[in-house]
Amino acid sequence: MKYKFVKKLLFIINILIVSITASSCTGVEIPNPVIQVNEWSKGMVMILVAEEKNAFENSFGKDIWSLSGTEEGTTYEDYIIQNIKECVVKIMTTNLIFTSDQIAASADDKKKIEEVSKEYYNSLTEDDLSYIGCTEEDVQNLYNEYYKAYKTSEILIQGANDDISVSEAKVIEVEQIKLKTLEEANDIREKVGSKGVSFSYYAKQYSEDIVTTYQIQRGDEMSTLFPEVFYLNTGEISDVLSSQGYYYIFKCTNGYKEEETKRRREDLIKAIRQIAFDEQYDKFKENHLIYLKEQYWKEISISVENNCKANNFISLFDKYFGG
Repeated sequence: MKYKFVKKLLFIINILIVSITASSCTGVEIPNPVIQVNEWSKGMVMILVAEEKNAFENSFGKDIWSLSGTEEGTTYEDYIIQNIKECVVKIMTTNLIFTSDQIAASADDKKKIEEVSKEYYNSLTEDDLSYIGCTEEDVQNLYNEYYKAYKTSEILIQGANDDISVSEAKVIEVEQIKLKTLEEANDIREKVGSKGVSFSYYAKQYSEDIVTTYQIQRGDEMSTLFPEVFYLNTGEISDVLSSQGYYYIFKCTNGYKEEETKRRREDLIKAIRQIAFDEQYDKFKENHLIYLKEQYWKEISISVENNCKANNFISLFDKYFGG
């Protein structure tokens, strides 16, 4: 199970990526080859912990911490902390790929990093600061590293072939009548094909399925079973089609759902870019293994009762950088 905030941090397009700051803290060993980098300050990590904690509690309530985790002897708290650690490792590894001068921020972007850091820090209440324990410098370091990771990811996906056409992404809407016999299917097909007859009426009265309206996109089960349906224009009715002992009649009620198609195209582009990122990241990671050694990981508690409400680190970054 992956959580919303950690997902956002791990990938640029669906993942949260932040890098590592030279001014952060103590060392981390990276064998094969051995490389020394600096581990994050506790304040930087606690920003991520607080944001994830609050996102999770907002969705499931504070009682979630009393439930068992996915493995015997673990809790959801254990699992979330482990996911955050994995997130940090992935972020740190990502940002070893390029030197700092290759992803240096412009003067304008440096100013934005200062502004977003100040806005986030000033938004923290006394209760937030009591739980997180971060300084304004921690906030700026984290935004700086998030920015560098964002830019690193952009470089890694530059060669991705993500030219997805509207046709490839198209989503349509159909009504369906599912029947047991060919004789009944032929009879109803003739009736619904008559002018003025309501397809919806026959679908509700005679279909074996309770659900009669579906959205179809290329590659899903229905488009695979009935590829001819995907080429119907709005208002057209299919011939009788068969699959697994049943007979089907379809009517296209919308041959191009614009908003759904737009979202589908965006999702396909994100998937292609993520594959491009993962291919390069995985190859680099093989010889750059990071182990987190800071003792503060053992001290972090998500289930502790507090009034921390911080939950806008990512939304503020998106506000300033259009992420």
